[in-house]
Amino acid sequence: MIVCKNTELIKANQKSIWNQITSEGCFSKLDSRIQAIQYPIRAGSAITLAEKSGDGSERTNIAKISILEPYSQLMWTGQIFPFGLLNFSETILLTEIKKNETEYTRTRELTGFFAIFMKLGEPEREQAKAMLATSMLELKNLLEFKG
Repeated sequence: MIVCKNTELIKANQKSIWNQITSEGCFSKLDSRIQAIQYPIRAGSAITLAEKSGDGSERTNIAKISILEPYSQLMWTGQIFPFGLLNFSETILLTEIKKNETEYTRTRELTGFFAIFMKLGEPEREQAKAMLATSMLELKNLLEFKG
């Protein structure tokens, strides 16, 4: 299993963050990999992701919303290779620390037979962390600017 995780503290309550994440058109602005998403977001909704590989080529994957707990957790899962050879999941977890202060955690995992043999080099791992951090910072700035 390969895991990449980022956490950001946002000065907003869980409901405000959730509403921003799930509002139509907003999510794809916060994550440039998302080409399309079915609205309203609900369990089973499809997400089309475009991702660049380490060699610069682009691939498209279809994911499904697998966990949806309003104001708390959103998870989507999909396959890069069929038959469980390489799967991915991404989770957004919102934890209210105190009034108008929420911890926003985003985790990305690769699992499956091929993941056992994969080793992300330092540049790829840093690129993945930077992508997560950028989308999280954009959301933080958007919410904290709104007040």
